[in-house]
Amino acid sequence: MCRKVAARYLGRIVEQAPRELLFRTPRRPYTAALLSAIPLPDPVRERQRRRASLEGEPPDPASIPAGCRFHKRCPRASELCRREDPMLQEVAPGHQAACHHMLDA
Repeated sequence: MCRKVAARYLGRIVEQAPRELLFRTPRRPYTAALLSAIPLPDPVRERQRRRASLEGEPPDPASIPAGCRFHKRCPRASELCRREDPMLQEVAPGHQAACHHMLDA
């Protein structure tokens, strides 16, 4: 129903791309976790697949943490993530992501 998809975290777009590209190759751990939560229509594949789990509690939107908004729950977070908020950057034609430690394409 759409051609382009965006993932938001605490009110900010953190990844956006054409639908097929984003679903096939998410670059942020948060986007990958969101996509892994989508149920598959095939019960056998659904039981066999691995889901990304996020540890910890989401931050309070009234008190957004310094640095990357996702760093308290991100398995790849580093000191850089705690200090600096990543900016959206083009990682492939039409695919933008804001992450200091992106997933491999």
